[in-house]
Amino acid sequence: YRYFPDPDLMPIVISDDRLQRLTAELPTLPDERKAHYVHHYGLGAYDAEQLVSSRAVADYFEAAAATTQSPKLLANLITTEVFRMLGDGDEETVPPFPAAHLGDLVSRVADETINIGIAKRVLGAMWAGEGHPDAVIAAQDLKQISDEAVLGPVVAAVVSEGAKAVAEYHAGKEKALQSLVGQVMARTKGKANPRKVNELLEKAVGPAKPL
Repeated sequence: YRYFPDPDLMPIVISDDRLQRLTAELPTLPDERKAHYVHHYGLGAYDAEQLVSSRAVADYFEAAAATTQSPKLLANLITTEVFRMLGDGDEETVPPFPAAHLGDLVSRVADETINIGIAKRVLGAMWAGEGHPDAVIAAQDLKQISDEAVLGPVVAAVVSEGAKAVAEYHAGKEKALQSLVGQVMARTKGKANPRKVNELLEKAVGPAKPL
């Protein structure tokens, strides 16, 4: 078959100025955003793909990223905890609080005010309408414990009572140390600084033997 111009339809002429104006009004396309997230924020392709799957989520991520120096941590929190809490609702749904609040929450993890486990609890409180992350942290006394004077006795007690785990660690089972870390975290209600706990435990139990 051949296609012929319809004699009853007048040709449509669009000026270059109008084309340029319409082009400028187009939103950034998903593939462009994905490439930007990978190169500008250093995200993995998978996380970037997840974020651009919804224009509303992508806009929310960019607004939050503008308030924190840890975009990778922000992306991880959105693609795990935020997506889980959003569920399978409208794809244009975003968290019920300002993007800047999520950025501030991520910053509190980055500066070690809280750890990632506590951040998840704070996120839940923010979702329930309890306000800015700093307000939640203060109200629930959730600041991370990094003081060796406080953590030291807890670590000493866990090591003293965990002779079996210590022996396994010395035998080369490095995962045994994580069970001791878990006990310290439990005794501090999740508020201990995991990095500091690992440092103190490694110092207290000595080096593991290679397998």
